[in-house]
Amino acid sequence: MIREKIKERKIKRKKKGNKQKRKKWPFVLIFTSLLIILMGILVLTTDVFGAKDVKVPDVRNMKLDDAIKELEKANFVIGDTIEKPDDKIRENYVLKTNPKAGSMKAEGSKITIYVSTGKETIEMEDYRGEQFDEVQALLTEQELNFKSIEVNEEYSDKEAGIILDQNPAPGKKVVPEDTDLVFTVSKGDQSISLKDLTNYSTEDLNYYMKATGINITTTEQYHDTIPKGNVISQDVKPGTSLKKGATVHVVVSKGKEEKPPKTVTIDISVVYTGNPEEKQVQHVQIFIDDMNHDFSVPYETFDMTETTRKRFDLVIQPNSSGRYKVVIDNQVVQDQVVPYE
Repeated sequence: MIREKIKERKIKRKKKGNKQKRKKWPFVLIFTSLLIILMGILVLTTDVFGAKDVKVPDVRNMKLDDAIKELEKANFVIGDTIEKPDDKIRENYVLKTNPKAGSMKAEGSKITIYVSTGKETIEMEDYRGEQFDEVQALLTEQELNFKSIEVNEEYSDKEAGIILDQNPAPGKKVVPEDTDLVFTVSKGDQSISLKDLTNYSTEDLNYYMKATGINITTTEQYHDTIPKGNVISQDVKPGTSLKKGATVHVVVSKGKEEKPPKTVTIDISVVYTGNPEEKQVQHVQIFIDDMNHDFSVPYETFDMTETTRKRFDLVIQPNSSGRYKVVIDNQVVQDQVVPYE
């Protein structure tokens, strides 16, 4: 009996112990779960277990300043900034990053940024003084595809085909495919057919010299019909082919020559026609028409009883004539016109 009671007590204690153990397991599970959750939070929010990996932002085609802000916002450090030309991406915009966009890198990692300098530029060579055909072949050989190549020709003392000037100027940096290249090319010396310069005014001669590049020398002489200042003649025939710098001599009119008054001395005999025996007095009047005398007023009046000689001067203007008249007793006995020549 006693053994059975003891055995029964042992069985009860064992059952009670099992019940107590079963009550502890839920608490252990709950504690373990909380611990795992807490550790996860710590991993995500702190650096307890080291820097976390984050995705590198895609900053391609972004302005450099904006790209830097975006990368720093993701807790990356900006490393080198490398410039490279690019035909499609605008200047100062991002081409790519290293590490590349989308890759997972630890926070604080350095990011190298490649930024566009725009289309590739070249420095213009100095083509002045070179033959245009040779330069054109060189540009083709170098595969420099300019937007356009324009040629403006002009006369010069340089050999035909020589490049005189260029735009853009030497040393300027350009993008060939966006650039219109303009060459000024020599046509060589200009040959002209000399015009008939007769009656050209001084102003006309100056304009002709500037337009053709020929030199004109002048001398002057009087001319009765060609106005003062106009060309009378030239030493090179009209139609002659001349080159720039050639010299033509012309004679320019001084206008009509201004002739001085001409003095003509008149020596005449006034013939006495009266009665010498009676000593008849004859009344004489001499009239003069010239620069200095009025024909209506007697130049000289006198009485005579014999033939008398008289001497006087006529002052005659160019292209005109003088005149004198002798009147005896109101009768005209002489009336003479004296020309300038």
